[in-house]
Amino acid sequence: DGGFIFISEQRRSWTTTKSDGGSTSHSNCDSIFIGRFNEEFELEWSSVVPKHQRSMNNGSQFISHYHFIEDNVLNILFNSNGVNYSTEGIYKKNAKKEAISANEMDYLILAKVDLNTGEIISQRSVLDYKPFKRYITINDGTISYNASNNSVYGFARGLNTAWKKTMGYKIELN
Repeated sequence: DGGFIFISEQRRSWTTTKSDGGSTSHSNCDSIFIGRFNEEFELEWSSVVPKHQRSMNNGSQFISHYHFIEDNVLNILFNSNGVNYSTEGIYKKNAKKEAISANEMDYLILAKVDLNTGEIISQRSVLDYKPFKRYITINDGTISYNASNNSVYGFARGLNTAWKKTMGYKIELN
């Protein structure tokens, strides 16, 4: 129809220097803004998918998001902390929205946005990380979606020395 969808994420990165000369790298990835513009570049609707992530010295590979479109629905995957979700894995609209560090991410979240209206259809957990002690690397270009079997493929790795091995995964999205 000549229009387009715009997706943007709040992101900040900085480095702090210690008195001993060492440094620490920090990154924050926060809410995702989605807007639909018509062919005259006028905004038709906008939505915000709330998320709050931070990373320190791990290359930011676990923060940010991955998105794909299926059946006129924008699907957004990202890692998050369980404090913002119910025991059933549903996003709490009045959650604390606290920034979380990579080692506090408990769940892989799938947010669905209707591309006709901008309505957030759902935002829920699709994977609980606690049993695996590994996390999906979102920000390294290895994640992909396969429409034929409605699955996401990629790699996951641990945060600490004992769990640094990388493993492949396949997640079927229902």
